[in-house]
Amino acid sequence: MKLAPKKFYIATSLGNVAEHHRVRDWLVAHGHTITVDWTEMESLKSTDGTEKLMERAVVDLEGVYQADVVVVLLPGGAGTHVELGAALARRKEVWMFGQHKEPYRCVFHYHPDVGYFPGVDPIRLLERAFKP
Repeated sequence: MKLAPKKFYIATSLGNVAEHHRVRDWLVAHGHTITVDWTEMESLKSTDGTEKLMERAVVDLEGVYQADVVVVLLPGGAGTHVELGAALARRKEVWMFGQHKEPYRCVFHYHPDVGYFPGVDPIRLLERAFKP
Protein backbone atom coordinates (compact mmCIF):
# COMPACT_ATOMS: atom_id res chain seq x y z
CA MET A 1 0.00 0.00 0.00
CA LYS A 2 1.41 3.35 -1.00
CA LEU A 3 1.25 6.13 1.57
CA ALA A 4 -0.19 9.48 0.51
CA PRO A 5 2.22 12.35 -0.21
CA LYS A 6 3.22 14.28 2.87
CA LYS A 7 4.53 17.72 3.73
CA PHE A 8 7.80 17.27 5.60
CA TYR A 9 10.47 19.16 7.49
CA ILE A 10 13.98 17.81 8.09
CA ALA A 11 15.66 18.56 11.41
CA THR A 12 19.39 17.88 11.65
CA SER A 13 22.71 19.58 12.28
CA LEU A 14 24.78 21.63 9.85
CA GLY A 15 27.27 18.77 9.82
CA ASN A 16 24.59 16.49 8.39
CA VAL A 17 23.65 18.60 5.36
CA ALA A 18 24.66 15.94 2.82
CA GLU A 19 22.30 13.43 4.45
CA HIS A 20 19.61 16.13 4.65
CA HIS A 21 19.91 16.65 0.90
CA ARG A 22 19.87 12.92 0.13
CA VAL A 23 16.65 12.38 2.11
CA ARG A 24 15.07 15.63 0.87
CA ASP A 25 15.81 14.83 -2.75
CA TRP A 26 14.35 11.33 -2.45
CA LEU A 27 11.16 12.59 -0.78
CA VAL A 28 10.66 15.41 -3.30
CA ALA A 29 11.31 13.04 -6.23
CA HIS A 30 8.54 10.82 -4.86
CA GLY A 31 5.89 13.54 -4.63
CA HIS A 32 6.37 14.88 -1.12
CA THR A 33 6.77 18.59 -0.31
CA ILE A 34 9.29 20.22 1.99
CA THR A 35 7.81 22.98 4.12
CA VAL A 36 11.03 24.90 4.83
CA ASP A 37 14.48 24.05 3.53
CA TRP A 38 16.81 25.87 5.90
CA THR A 39 19.83 24.54 3.97
CA GLU A 40 18.92 26.79 1.04
CA MET A 41 18.75 29.92 3.18
CA GLU A 42 21.46 32.40 4.06
CA SER A 43 24.07 31.03 6.47
CA LEU A 44 23.72 32.29 10.02
CA LYS A 45 27.33 31.55 10.98
CA SER A 46 28.48 35.14 10.40
CA THR A 47 25.38 36.84 11.77
CA ASP A 48 26.32 39.67 14.11
CA GLY A 49 22.91 40.68 15.39
CA THR A 50 19.96 38.81 16.75
CA GLU A 51 17.35 39.98 14.23
CA LYS A 52 18.25 37.37 11.58
CA LEU A 53 18.48 34.67 14.25
CA MET A 54 15.02 35.60 15.52
CA GLU A 55 13.60 35.55 11.99
CA ARG A 56 15.12 32.14 11.26
CA ALA A 57 13.81 30.67 14.50
CA VAL A 58 10.28 31.72 13.53
CA VAL A 59 10.62 30.44 9.96
CA ASP A 60 12.06 27.09 10.98
CA LEU A 61 9.40 26.46 13.62
CA GLU A 62 6.71 27.39 11.10
CA GLY A 63 8.18 24.70 8.85
CA VAL A 64 7.75 22.19 11.67
CA TYR A 65 4.18 23.37 12.31
CA GLN A 66 3.19 23.08 8.63
CA ALA A 67 4.66 19.60 8.21
CA ASP A 68 2.73 16.36 8.36
CA VAL A 69 5.92 14.61 9.37
CA VAL A 70 9.21 15.81 10.84
CA VAL A 71 12.23 13.79 9.76
CA VAL A 72 15.00 13.91 12.35
CA LEU A 73 18.48 12.92 11.22
CA LEU A 74 20.87 12.28 14.08
CA PRO A 75 23.33 13.39 15.19
CA GLY A 76 21.69 16.71 15.72
CA GLY A 77 22.43 19.74 17.79
CA ALA A 78 20.36 21.83 20.15
CA GLY A 79 18.24 23.21 17.28
CA THR A 80 17.40 19.70 16.10
CA HIS A 81 16.11 18.81 19.53
CA VAL A 82 14.11 22.04 19.82
CA GLU A 83 12.45 21.13 16.50
CA LEU A 84 11.80 17.61 17.80
CA GLY A 85 10.18 19.10 20.91
CA ALA A 86 8.05 21.45 18.81
CA ALA A 87 6.94 18.54 16.63
CA LEU A 88 5.97 16.51 19.68
CA ALA A 89 4.14 19.46 21.23
CA ARG A 90 2.10 19.80 18.03
CA ARG A 91 1.50 16.03 17.91
CA LYS A 92 3.33 15.68 14.60
CA GLU A 93 4.46 12.35 13.27
CA VAL A 94 8.25 12.03 13.69
CA TRP A 95 10.60 9.73 11.77
CA MET A 96 13.98 9.66 13.47
CA PHE A 97 17.10 8.09 12.01
CA GLY A 98 20.43 7.62 13.75
CA GLN A 99 23.73 6.73 12.17
CA HIS A 100 24.55 4.32 14.97
CA LYS A 101 22.69 1.18 15.90
CA GLU A 102 22.76 2.17 19.54
CA PRO A 103 20.06 4.70 20.42
CA TYR A 104 20.79 8.09 21.92
CA ARG A 105 20.03 8.50 25.57
CA CYS A 106 17.20 11.01 25.27
CA VAL A 107 13.81 10.09 26.69
CA PHE A 108 11.96 12.01 23.94
CA HIS A 109 13.40 9.73 21.27
CA TYR A 110 11.11 7.09 22.79
CA HIS A 111 7.91 9.15 22.73
CA PRO A 112 5.00 7.22 21.16
CA ASP A 113 4.78 9.72 18.27
CA VAL A 114 8.40 9.03 17.30
CA GLY A 115 9.34 6.25 14.92
CA TYR A 116 12.98 5.76 15.91
CA PHE A 117 15.19 3.77 13.54
CA PRO A 118 18.79 3.76 14.81
CA GLY A 119 21.27 2.35 12.30
CA VAL A 120 18.69 2.19 9.49
CA ASP A 121 19.32 3.94 6.17
CA PRO A 122 16.43 6.41 5.76
CA ILE A 123 16.13 5.81 2.02
CA ARG A 124 15.73 2.04 2.44
CA LEU A 125 12.95 2.52 4.94
CA LEU A 126 11.25 5.20 2.83
CA GLU A 127 11.38 2.97 -0.25
CA ARG A 128 9.53 0.27 1.69
CA ALA A 129 7.02 2.70 3.23
CA PHE A 130 6.15 4.48 -0.01
CA LYS A 131 6.35 1.65 -2.54
CA PRO A 132 3.27 1.23 -4.72
